[in-house]
Amino acid sequence: MKYEWFHGDITRDDAETLLRTKKSKGYYLVRLSTTEPDHTPYVISKLGSKGDVSHQRVFVNENGNGFYVNTKDTKGNLKKLELTGTIVDLMKNRKITKELRLVSPCPGSKYTQLPADDKANGASVYINEDD
Repeated sequence: MKYEWFHGDITRDDAETLLRTKKSKGYYLVRLSTTEPDHTPYVISKLGSKGDVSHQRVFVNENGNGFYVNTKDTKGNLKKLELTGTIVDLMKNRKITKELRLVSPCPGSKYTQLPADDKANGASVYINEDD
């Protein structure tokens, strides 16, 4: 939740409204998916060059240890971009972000107000076994 691009449980319509306020292509955000969340837990919503917003599903890979997105090559053939790890690893991968034309994270996430680290505000939970 500490990443500016993560907007959590916003709707498709809210994502489109937020992205359309931006002036240039390449703005993007990641939100939780409500369509088949077990197989596609995330969606990357992004602003195109003509002000259009597209939505890219992020799939859980076969082994359940990473994610992939589908895109097309220059001939229109389906191409799978896969990465082992977390959604953060996927979003930090330059090859994937370049291929998807993700340039700038869309500001405005409700989570940006949260501390970046639990230690920053002392929020820790300890269980006292003596009680």
